[in-house]
Amino acid sequence: MTALTIRELAKWLDIGPADALDAAKTHGVTEFWHDGQGFDLDQLARYLKRDWMHDPIPELEFESTPALDDFIWRIEAEHVISEACVEIANLDGPENIVCQRLRGLLQ
Repeated sequence: MTALTIRELAKWLDIGPADALDAAKTHGVTEFWHDGQGFDLDQLARYLKRDWMHDPIPELEFESTPALDDFIWRIEAEHVISEACVEIANLDGPENIVCQRLRGLLQ
């Protein structure tokens, strides 16, 4: 498993930190750290309700899970395929068939 921050996850997924936190929790992350303290999901919910001078969510650290690693891989693969399909669309030929086959690899 890989140690990450919510900021890193948000950047990879091209989403906001709150959505990245939700994605991490949805994909099996149950323990987070901030400023050397560990939190389970209930403790984290209480911790984040405090009044903060800045948003602590991007700084939260966690260990990835296999489900989250797979989710990140799929999102990255979809981005690469989308970029490739844009390039293919600029060429003459059967771009729809190529893109369908590439997308089929993710299923």
